[in-house]
Amino acid sequence: MRESTANSQQPDRRGDRTRRPMSQHSLSIFSLLLLSILFSVDAFLCDHLADNSWESLINAIELSFDGFLMLCPFEISGENCPPVDESGYTLSFETQSNLYLMCESVVSFGPPSGIPGGEDISFAATGTGCIIDCPGIHFKVGKYTSLSLDSITLRGSTSSAIQVNNQGMVNAFNSYFQK
Repeated sequence: MRESTANSQQPDRRGDRTRRPMSQHSLSIFSLLLLSILFSVDAFLCDHLADNSWESLINAIELSFDGFLMLCPFEISGENCPPVDESGYTLSFETQSNLYLMCESVVSFGPPSGIPGGEDISFAATGTGCIIDCPGIHFKVGKYTSLSLDSITLRGSTSSAIQVNNQGMVNAFNSYFQK
């Protein structure tokens, strides 16, 4: 009678070698590749301004469907600012009652500068961010309205970057108010 080969144990052709876990270097490269894919996809989700001007920002705000706007990094300054006699973008209950402006981070891969061991593969968040550097008031928050800023820098205002009226609300997360 012939013995079935399916149930018999045959020696492994690889010998006694066992599978080795992925090396730390390979795991790091795999992780960076995965992160780069995720951040590449994420970069397509932010809204680019037509140009770095106040008019482009206002246009993007007015075209936003629900008052939520994730912006790609920009800097509005100098001649791209609104005229000083203009009073900034006004949120009113009739037009835009809630506005949430969020700045998407820029992420680059490579060794962080100035850190010992920079030859190792590592990752660092960099970027200019979303900056409005203009004189005058940037935003006016009216009655029963709210303005939320996330990772936005407001600077250069000669009086106040945001004017909040009675019963208006401002929330700022990871944002900077500079002279």
